[in-house]
Amino acid sequence: MSKKTLILKRERRIRVLVLLHVVLVALALSPLLIGVGLMSLQEFFTGHAQHEGNSALGVLPWLTIVTLAIFGPAVTFLFNLSLLAIVYDIIVLSWPKRSE
Repeated sequence: MSKKTLILKRERRIRVLVLLHVVLVALALSPLLIGVGLMSLQEFFTGHAQHEGNSALGVLPWLTIVTLAIFGPAVTFLFNLSLLAIVYDIIVLSWPKRSE
């Protein structure tokens, strides 16, 4: 009886895991990315330096504290679970096969 891998040698599962990691990290950092991106656009079009004192968008990155508290544990859990599955796969792939 041969054991099967969980992640390695399964392209679809790898793609799904990478996509989940990217989406969760993007959701966790979305206020920061949106706020800084829109402030830089505003700065480009107006020619004035933008910060939280003169732009309503400057306060948006502070909401990252909330989104990191929500999505941070999910990202950490998924990352640790993926690492454990990869270690299991490495052990399964490196284990010598018995010839019967």
